[in-house]
Amino acid sequence: MADKESILLEGLRDSYPKWRSLLHSRFNLLFYGYGSKIPLLSDFADEGLSDGYVVRIEGYMASPRGMSGASILHRCLLGVFDFIFRHALVANDATLLEVARKLAQLSQYHSRTSRSPTRIYLVIDNIERLVECGGDEVLECLAAIVAASPTIHLVASVDHHRSALMGNILETFAFLNIPVHTRLDYTREVMAFNGRALPAWTGLGGGRGEGCTAYGGAGLAVVLKSLTPNHLNLLKHLALLLLDTSEPDGTVPFDTLLKVTKRKAIASNHVKLKSLLTELIDHRVVIQRRAPTTGAQTYHMPYGKKQIEVISQGDFDSVDKV
Repeated sequence: MADKESILLEGLRDSYPKWRSLLHSRFNLLFYGYGSKIPLLSDFADEGLSDGYVVRIEGYMASPRGMSGASILHRCLLGVFDFIFRHALVANDATLLEVARKLAQLSQYHSRTSRSPTRIYLVIDNIERLVECGGDEVLECLAAIVAASPTIHLVASVDHHRSALMGNILETFAFLNIPVHTRLDYTREVMAFNGRALPAWTGLGGGRGEGCTAYGGAGLAVVLKSLTPNHLNLLKHLALLLLDTSEPDGTVPFDTLLKVTKRKAIASNHVKLKSLLTELIDHRVVIQRRAPTTGAQTYHMPYGKKQIEVISQGDFDSVDKV
């Protein structure tokens, strides 16, 4: 796969100067076609957009079960102020649209007052997922930036078959459509959407059945090492509850988890537990659902039973080996 990817990118690099020139001419680029375009956008950002700052926005990480498209975009745009416009002040609790408008104003000011204004490239993998899981707020934010900012450029890809239904929406951004058929596997996109575990009905592993292994589990140990002891303790006891749950869908209700965390001095109240769970959901090691009958929040881990057993034992270093 690495050789195939390298050959593909080598053949496309001759087009990078032309694509960059189109961006400077106030066009935005939209890549479409069969196959994952994550490697293409990564390489184009590294090799073709060295004259400015690149903000990578992983739209494929947006999910109804995880982070919303608005949350992902909000975090990425705040990063612009942390690393590029450090002198500018923006409140941490500013809304997504407020952040977008502030960014557009700064871009306008720099384009008028600087001989070489700072160029910023927003590179979005799977813009249709970002919009689908972010709604009008994402569209309004991106439109505000693109329409008002002469030195902020948009590069995006679409992959889902439903993206054709976004025709009128995408016209807002003056996209120049570029067909690229990479024919690369959608491994990262599938892992992100399914929370590292393929549904059991695919027959390709994953799910929560006996003997199943989580799809894309490699690297989970690295993620767990980045968590605090309190987060890991919560994960351990959630895993224990999952192995012993009597819920029909195999999940653990919030109230059940709260009783355990109080007893184990992990989280003394529902606010603290919610905060811990939100961070674990952002890391995609826990998935939140709602019970179909009561609407109560329930939780589970997107891994096979063997990995959950290892987590329940607190052996986090071995979680990738099963």
